[in-house]
Amino acid sequence: MGVVCILEFKVADGQSGQQTVEQLQQGIELLGGIKTGAFTVDCETFQAVQLANQKLVHVLHNSEQPATCFAVHDSGLCLVADSLFDILFMKLKDYYSSRKYPKIESKGQRYEVGDFVVKIGSVVFGHNTAFKGILVEVFFTYL
Repeated sequence: MGVVCILEFKVADGQSGQQTVEQLQQGIELLGGIKTGAFTVDCETFQAVQLANQKLVHVLHNSEQPATCFAVHDSGLCLVADSLFDILFMKLKDYYSSRKYPKIESKGQRYEVGDFVVKIGSVVFGHNTAFKGILVEVFFTYL
């Protein structure tokens, strides 16, 4: 059992996104954080084909849960499924199509600080790996 908090971290004025990410990572290391690897999270958005019904489904993958796929619908419904869930959208191409926009992806380092797991990553949009933001995830487990 655990609690997860995901935060959007704003880039300070006069700094690049990469500088801010490095500052956060140094801060975690100063707190005794131990680097335990890297992570990747990606999101692809599918849109309803019917013009009257422009519902969206966001399909997410997390490198820490490689056998699992997450789908979030506009209504707030969240589905946790097998990683082959993506194949279902190929079969549903008459109803849902991949949006013209490319995938959103976050990559970064994973740290352990006591009972906490902290992930700090840069967010990029599509094939153009231009920096778009910072993702900070804090996970706390307790017995």
